[in-house]
Amino acid sequence: MTMLEALNDSNNIKLFLDKKLDFLIEKNSTNFIWLYAKDNLYYEEIYYIRKKFYWLRVEAYPTEEEVREVLKERKGVMFIAPYHCPDDFKNLIVEFEVGNFDGVLTSQEIELGVSRAKALQERLGISVIDSPYKLSDVGGADKLKEYVALLQKAEEQGFNPKGIFLVGIPGTGKTFFPTCLAGELNRPLIMLNLEVLKESGEPLNKLNQVFEFLNSQNERMILLIDEIEKMIGDADDPLTGRLMTILSALGDKGSEYKNLKLLIFATANSLNAILDKQPAFLRRGRFDELFFVNLPTFDMAKSIFEMYIKKLDLNILTMLIDLDELMVEIDNTYRKDNSQPNKFCYTPAEIESFLKRVAFLRLAKSEQGLSKEDILGCIKLFIPIITSAKEGIDKIAAQRDLFVEI
Repeated sequence: MTMLEALNDSNNIKLFLDKKLDFLIEKNSTNFIWLYAKDNLYYEEIYYIRKKFYWLRVEAYPTEEEVREVLKERKGVMFIAPYHCPDDFKNLIVEFEVGNFDGVLTSQEIELGVSRAKALQERLGISVIDSPYKLSDVGGADKLKEYVALLQKAEEQGFNPKGIFLVGIPGTGKTFFPTCLAGELNRPLIMLNLEVLKESGEPLNKLNQVFEFLNSQNERMILLIDEIEKMIGDADDPLTGRLMTILSALGDKGSEYKNLKLLIFATANSLNAILDKQPAFLRRGRFDELFFVNLPTFDMAKSIFEMYIKKLDLNILTMLIDLDELMVEIDNTYRKDNSQPNKFCYTPAEIESFLKRVAFLRLAKSEQGLSKEDILGCIKLFIPIITSAKEGIDKIAAQRDLFVEI
């Protein structure tokens, strides 16, 4: 049954209202109640609600003057409105927020055809992505692939993972890996943007709503918190503290979110902000494993070159220049800036961009034909991040011994 069909079934509507409102029956000692309700069903079914709470006076969409007059009667009352209780009455009235028909979508949004993805983005600051990529799209990262394979087997035996932390050099695939894993496992990828939550008026409430929503889902999902260092607040920042509390309790019997079926990835390009503001964030126990995603080795870089040459249909490149020769030319050009002599100087993202430039030139020079000089000319155009941000990259690379390096 679709959500739209469910809306046309009166029994489903009553079940929804009972589920959302029955907790109030246990609070019948509360005389003055304010229901903050955004779904139109609460107002369309006001007669059912009045019958259900026969001992209370039920008023919808009250004005401040109406609230004042009703309170003078000193009888039990339930106000229902899509806005919060006025400040003048908050010391007298207990406010509860009640959920929507679909959890995310209101009944009116369902009727209008609003997508859950759009509603989640606007309301909770999360994006839901069905990834088209697979792990075969990831070059290298063998240790991470092996670990994830073990994690999958443990999940099948009842293990509840806390998550994986990925830190390392920008462009090394920290975000791309969980995207590909989501496609490989056919799981939705949930991207949580804490900056969006911080900009909202009620960041703590929004964060709680995100995890309440995720806790209500019956399918396994992958949650990605990208570039988390940009979102980390000071030691007394309540949003960061709340997030750490949630992450620490994941998988524990005492967790408030016992039904979460999440594999969490958190990524960072730098540890400085985390170590300065929230060093406890990296302690063992918050994540199952912490990985440092480094520059590729020469063998790994070669496999990444070969993968993108195949993807971009660039076999002409290896006809014009030997791949090993090309890699030596690139390495010799930028070797002085590479603090890790056993690593290739381009990140996977830079290798992809380099080959996309070659693919562009092949098309642009279709009449005269692509030459070896054209390919070598791209080397100086693509300055690696180890050169353009040498000091910062050297600092990041110096921290690799703190993690499992991949």
